[in-house]
Amino acid sequence: MAQAHVLRIPIKPGMKGRVEEYLAKRASSREELDSIYARRGVSRTLMFVEARAGVDSLFIYRAGSNLETAGADFLLTDVPLEKEFRKLLLEATDVDELVTMPVAFCWPDE
Repeated sequence: MAQAHVLRIPIKPGMKGRVEEYLAKRASSREELDSIYARRGVSRTLMFVEARAGVDSLFIYRAGSNLETAGADFLLTDVPLEKEFRKLLLEATDVDELVTMPVAFCWPDE
């Protein structure tokens, strides 16, 4: 059975533009990333920035067969775009304030 969750990670003050620039760059590599995610058992990933209660946050929707294993694989990958994303998370977000949120709706697998 597929799992799904949303990660909400607050963005540090003044870093929203940097996160949005990375997301735009990431969008241009969608096919490569979809292939990488598929090998990790992740069937869907959606990322966006939104402000709630005056706090900018990065939201990451993920669905897949084992998100815990996929997350561990992400931490160990040598893929340049993923290494850049790890660096961005450390520099531009408050990873210690990450909240995992359950989702009521999951996109069906194709």
